[in-house]
Amino acid sequence: MGEKFTWGIHSIDGERIHLAGWDTHNDIDSAQNYCTKIAKAHYENFLITNYFTPKHIRQHIENIYAFCRYADDLGDDAPFDSEGRIALLETWQRDLEEAARDGWNGKPRHPILIAVAHTSKKFNIPLKPY
Repeated sequence: MGEKFTWGIHSIDGERIHLAGWDTHNDIDSAQNYCTKIAKAHYENFLITNYFTPKHIRQHIENIYAFCRYADDLGDDAPFDSEGRIALLETWQRDLEEAARDGWNGKPRHPILIAVAHTSKKFNIPLKPY
């Protein structure tokens, strides 16, 4: 069974929004480790990667899974009304766009997006699928 994983605290103060996880795990190794913890914590949705995914791409799948999981949780589970959740998702989108800047060479604040940028650059994935 996966370990419990908590994102931390999102905050909204007027126009100032803070996403849980921002400015943590800023190097690629710790960012990818963060994504792996997320995937393992949600083993019921992600167990298949350990059995059917070749080892050399497993980390990249975990990176993309973490992106999807985080976005889903922002929209469904963040402790705000629908307006607040939309604001969180819009902030997430802006940080994603920053990650994708200049061919995935931007400077996102979130470790998941650091890992997603690494994967997207390696496999030449455009911004559009995200």
